[in-house]
Amino acid sequence: MRPLSVGIVVSLVGTLLAGSVGLGSAADPKAIIERGLAAAGGKLSDQARSSTWKEKGTFHAMGQEIFFTSSWHIAPPGQYRFDLESTNLPIRLVFVLSGDQAWQGASGMVEEVRGEKLAYAKNQAHQFWVTSLYPLLEKPGFRLALAGEADVEGKPAVGVRVSHTGQDDITLYFDKGSGLLVKLETLVMDEFSGWAKVKSEAFFQDYYKQGERMVFRKLKVLRDGKLMIESEMSEPRYHEQLDEKLFEKPEGN
Repeated sequence: MRPLSVGIVVSLVGTLLAGSVGLGSAADPKAIIERGLAAAGGKLSDQARSSTWKEKGTFHAMGQEIFFTSSWHIAPPGQYRFDLESTNLPIRLVFVLSGDQAWQGASGMVEEVRGEKLAYAKNQAHQFWVTSLYPLLEKPGFRLALAGEADVEGKPAVGVRVSHTGQDDITLYFDKGSGLLVKLETLVMDEFSGWAKVKSEAFFQDYYKQGERMVFRKLKVLRDGKLMIESEMSEPRYHEQLDEKLFEKPEGN
């Protein structure tokens, strides 16, 4: 089973330039990103951009429903780890990406990840980084363009296309009313389609306020137009630094 995708919490990271920018400035994609950061609660320090959370949900694949719980550790731009256990099938997984290396463990065995699956995992890390929003304003190599307006689950949204050398374009959609990020759309390599590239859509739902931050509670992911993940997030935390041992080769589980 491939690593579950896009268990991300956009409001856990980011930078806001001074002030709030309205969608009256929608002709400027940078302004839309700035407003999205503002809507999520403003600036987090550079030292608080690693994050953790827990997830509970259902994974739909090959005619099966896999109920799962998982914990996530993210250290952008190139490290993440998730530990997953199914509550209806005898499945326990751990997956670790650390730069150009990755490992997965299941059934007491750990193996290094190579080829298409490694490329897929690195793409997931890139998506985590993009949806944190702050690198789109701060880091070199990102190119932003308007992607038009769209209806996202019955509400108007405005899109920004994010390009970066070596990566497929990612389109981010922001709610026109709140400014919050509500959808991500891109192409991904799909293991269940022989690693062919298919459309992936992630919907960030049910935002609530936690302290000074706005975080989403629910995630829905469509893969090639079909429902793949429905989940709920909990216990989001921000960290100055995560233990590097989390991103080493895991022990067998």
